[in-house]
Amino acid sequence: FEKNVPKCRLARILEEVNMLRKANPDFRIYLTGHSLGGALALLTALEVAAKWGTNQNPVTYIGIGNPRAATISFRDVVETLEREGKLRCLGVHHHLDIVPMMPNAP
Repeated sequence: FEKNVPKCRLARILEEVNMLRKANPDFRIYLTGHSLGGALALLTALEVAAKWGTNQNPVTYIGIGNPRAATISFRDVVETLEREGKLRCLGVHHHLDIVPMMPNAP
């Protein structure tokens, strides 16, 4: 590994969230986004909830008009984190918007 290789954006976001979380332990974490930003926020929410979500302080995700973010296995992990109380998810979609139906699932 090279020491000067730049970190991916997600790694930098997680570092920043962790610093803020440590500095403000009573704060709640909310991630939100619209369209593609909603899908990216869901991916980030999964990482944050898996690392730091608790029953007393779950990570909250709110997606607006976002496309599907991943596979059925990904959905299963999200549902597990929700059952464990580490993650709360809310999706807001207009019934005529095709973006939340993309990509088409088999």
